[in-house]
Amino acid sequence: MAINGIDVSSHQGAIDWKKVAASGVEFAMIRTGYSTTKDKRFDENYKNAVAAGLKVGVYHFSYAFNAVQAKQEAEFVLGLIKGKRLDYPVAFDFEEESAAYAKKKGIRITKELGTQIAQSFLSTVENAGYYVTLYTNMNCMNL
Repeated sequence: MAINGIDVSSHQGAIDWKKVAASGVEFAMIRTGYSTTKDKRFDENYKNAVAAGLKVGVYHFSYAFNAVQAKQEAEFVLGLIKGKRLDYPVAFDFEEESAAYAKKKGIRITKELGTQIAQSFLSTVENAGYYVTLYTNMNCMNL
């Protein structure tokens, strides 16, 4: 049985959440932000998705290139989601753009370093009582 969901950020602009719910979408993964910058539509998207009756989770796009930065990003996210109902996990989003940013800073994201970064973020959020997941793709998994 498939469950229909979407992921959204400020890149989608203003969203008609009632229309989204009426289309058969059952849940939304809402971007909290990136690095330690809040998505400019996070609060609006969260509030309106919940009001439309959708289940929600969140994802955070990471630019961390070490475990300390990943922990800082996790703590930032915890501040944003405090007191909010989440039906789906907090996802750590690490993709090619994340690795490319690190490369510009002179850091090569190896499998070992990528694992340390992801574990730092995910364990920090999980230890705060949330379900977590990794949101990435095979290109990143095969660093």
